[in-house]
Amino acid sequence: MWAYAQLWYLLVTLLAYIFYTDPAIAQPAVLCRPSWAPVWLLQRVWGLNRIFLVCMVVFGLLLATDLVQMLWLRMGYFLFVFLVDFGTFAAYGGHPSFIFIYTSLAMVFPPGPQQSGILRLIMAHQLGSPGINKLRIGGLEYLKPSTLEYHLRFSRDRESCKPHALIEPIWVRQRWMIDLCLQNMWLMRILNWSGPALQISIAAVCLLGSGEVLYFAFAAACAFHLLSIPLLGIFFPFSIPCYMMALLPLSSQNANCLLSYPALIAGVLLFGSTLLLMEDWPLNGLALYPYNARQISILESLFGRYMLAHSSGKLRESDICLTQQCVSACPALCFPGHFKALQGVLKASANTKPLMDVAPQLADWLRFSRRFVDHREDGQSGRCFDDVVTTGPWSRWAVKMGYQFDLIWLHALGPLVQNDKPVKLYQTLNHPFRWWRETAPQK
Repeated sequence: MWAYAQLWYLLVTLLAYIFYTDPAIAQPAVLCRPSWAPVWLLQRVWGLNRIFLVCMVVFGLLLATDLVQMLWLRMGYFLFVFLVDFGTFAAYGGHPSFIFIYTSLAMVFPPGPQQSGILRLIMAHQLGSPGINKLRIGGLEYLKPSTLEYHLRFSRDRESCKPHALIEPIWVRQRWMIDLCLQNMWLMRILNWSGPALQISIAAVCLLGSGEVLYFAFAAACAFHLLSIPLLGIFFPFSIPCYMMALLPLSSQNANCLLSYPALIAGVLLFGSTLLLMEDWPLNGLALYPYNARQISILESLFGRYMLAHSSGKLRESDICLTQQCVSACPALCFPGHFKALQGVLKASANTKPLMDVAPQLADWLRFSRRFVDHREDGQSGRCFDDVVTTGPWSRWAVKMGYQFDLIWLHALGPLVQNDKPVKLYQTLNHPFRWWRETAPQK
C-alpha cells in the first residue's frame, strides 16, 4: 500500500522543484499577503524560501524510498511544502499548488480509509469548486461560446497569462487545434458546456462513487487536464499525481471512507472556502476562469486605469495595475473584495462608455484588506498599498495596447504618448519602465 505513496513523493518532488525555482517568481514587484499574515512574517519566509526548498527536496527524495513509513519524515515534508508555498504564492499568485499542499498534509496519515477520505474530498474541491464558481460568477452567460472563444484567442495570439515555463509552456500550444475549434461553433458549444459539467460531475463521483466508477472519474479528470494543455496552454502539474492517490488505491474504493472524522473536518474547511469565495492562502475557493465574455471585456477595459499607490510618503505611485494584479492578464482570478467593488461596472453593458469611476471603492478595499505589499527596490518596500491612482486616457490606451503587442515595444514607445504630449527621446531611454507613473494625471 506504500507503493503509491513512494511514487507520489517522487513525482511531485521533482515537479515541485521545477515549479518553485522558475525565474518567473524570483523578483516580484508585489507580494500578495494572506489575510492573516503580518508583513514581517511574509518577508522573512520569502527570504528563506531557498532553504525551505532544499529541505523539501531532500525529504521528498527520502520518502520515495522505504523510509516513506516514517511519520516524522512525512510531517517534515508537509512543513517544508507549507513554508515554500507560503512565500511562492505571495510572489506568484497562481493556484496549481493548492492541491499539492492539501495532499501532502493528507499523506501524513498512513494509507487507509482516513487518508483516502481526505484525498477524495481534496479532489472534489479541486475540480468542483472551479466549476461551481464559473456559474456563480459568470452566470448562465458563461455557457455562451463567446467565453471559450476569448480564452482560445488569448491562447493563440498572446504570450502567456502569468509567464511560467512549467505552468504555461508556450511550446505545447497547438494552434491548429485552436483554429479548428474557432472555425466550428458547434464544437465550441460542446467544449464550453462540457468543461463545467465535467468538473462538477467528477466532483460528485468523488463524493458519492464507489468501485470501478472511480477509475472512469480518474480517466476523465486526466483527460480534462491533458486537453487544456494544447488548447489553453495551461498545465496543472500536481493534479494528476494527486488524483492517482485519491482514486486508485483500494482503500479509496468504498465511499464510507468519507465519513471518518479527519475527512469530515477537511470537507468543512474546503467547501467552506468555496462557499465564502475565499481568495486566500492556505484555504482557497479556487474561482478559476470564472468570468463570462462580457465581464472579461469590461475587466480588460480597466487595465491600466487604476494603479496601486500609497496614501503618503515618497514614491507614492506605482506602475502596477490593480485590476491586472487581481485577475491577471487573462482574467482568471477573483478577489471577492475587488469583485464587489466592481459590481456596478461589471453589471454594465460591455459597450457602455464611459464606465463609472470605482476608485473610492477600490481604495477602501485596499485600506481594509492590505493584501498587496510593495516589494519594489525603488518603492516603499514592505509597506502595503492602500490607495489607487486613476490614470489618463492616453496612458490607459498605451497599457491596453501593451497586452496586444510585445511589452518591450510598449515600454519603448510609451513615453511618446504619455499625458497627451510628446517628450524628448532621451526619456524613452532613461525611463522605459516608469513612463505612466511619472506624469499620469491623478483624480
